[in-house]
Amino acid sequence: MADSLPGRVVLRGRKIVAAVLRYPPVSDYVDLDRAVAGTPSAVAEEGGDPGVISFGVQVEILRRAMRREGVEVIFRPVRLDHLESVFEAPIGADCMFPIFPSPDRNETGVVVGKTHRVGLSAIARREHGGIKTEQELLDRKRRIVVTTGEIGHEYLRGKIKEGLVDEGQVSELKAQSLTDMMILVREKIVDVAICDSLTCYRFLKMAPEGNQLIGLFLGDPIDEFEAGFFTPRNDDEFGLWLDRSVLVELAESWVADYERREFGGVEGVIRRVLG
Repeated sequence: MADSLPGRVVLRGRKIVAAVLRYPPVSDYVDLDRAVAGTPSAVAEEGGDPGVISFGVQVEILRRAMRREGVEVIFRPVRLDHLESVFEAPIGADCMFPIFPSPDRNETGVVVGKTHRVGLSAIARREHGGIKTEQELLDRKRRIVVTTGEIGHEYLRGKIKEGLVDEGQVSELKAQSLTDMMILVREKIVDVAICDSLTCYRFLKMAPEGNQLIGLFLGDPIDEFEAGFFTPRNDDEFGLWLDRSVLVELAESWVADYERREFGGVEGVIRRVLG
């Protein structure tokens, strides 16, 4: 029933715009012209960016949740550096995903419908393989790189505020590939790159033979974060509705089947949030 929907959804004509980040297997998008047959859950979007398909477990959860509510969802591909303006034109999204909450992000939005948990890890050269504790990782002599907006960046911002890390230790890459961080480590420009465990794991799997980089804290992460849907802070009605809708769908049996099919090899670094 339309009168049970949030006001913003009714005003949009029973539609929502969802901004999608590339974070496989949680969410991803590709150019339709370059799509390979068999892409998991890939469906051409009606009303979204022409020629783009979105897929991944959170995409499918949202798609099915909105179908249950009788609401059309338009997926729009974005980058992480769009976060601060994602609710404004020209993107005009109602939510953005997957996003991990942080103190800074909590000032402008609310992360709801948290579906999967990912740890915080690091990549270093083999000579730094002796790093075993968070204190050793953040040693004042340690040169660290993060990507702006990624959870490693949000984590270090907190440590700087706590006085546990000096700003001079940290290099920030803005709106660049996370792979660029790894290059800085490999070339000995910095000592470690801090980012989420899933990204660390996937990079190491793709690295060429003879690669001198290793993962730190992959099995025992420094911290854990729950990925969900970032919604405007000034619209509690919408946030609560989306949270309920997503969590209802998350409990459906098809989600476990999807994870078994698509999470091959990453089961240890990404886990579903259980109610």
